[in-house]
Amino acid sequence: MTYSKIYLRQYDWLLHVFFDVTPKDVYDVIVALEDAAISANIIRRSVSLMKKGEYNYGFTATNSIIKETIIVIGEHTSREDFLNTMQHEIRHLVDDIAINYGLVSNGEEVGYMTGTINTLLAQNIDKYFCSCQHSDRQDSRQIILATE
Repeated sequence: MTYSKIYLRQYDWLLHVFFDVTPKDVYDVIVALEDAAISANIIRRSVSLMKKGEYNYGFTATNSIIKETIIVIGEHTSREDFLNTMQHEIRHLVDDIAINYGLVSNGEEVGYMTGTINTLLAQNIDKYFCSCQHSDRQDSRQIILATE
């Protein structure tokens, strides 16, 4: 599993992203969900999904009151499936922030926000385009502070 913690200063928003989540990583995700005060119902559904051990899934859970989001990306079978899932979940994050701030969903600010988030996650995302072999991935954690 790879974990990134990103603070989006412009929106005072904290993002936790878990990549390559397997059933053995469930506890780490539960802690993040509970720390973000995500509802028990969403946590139960998320745990059920993660424990299945399936490929090509993801989910996003947001607490807009405290401005915190958890994105979970399970293992994937191809770069295309990874990119599809990752962008799908980033879209949920961007929508949550846009709704919270009353931003126009098709406006430039939302476009720039999406680009900033992708740029901040590039180091984690890049390795999925170099190889789809699970054996070369290792557990890593990092904290990123956005300057924008």
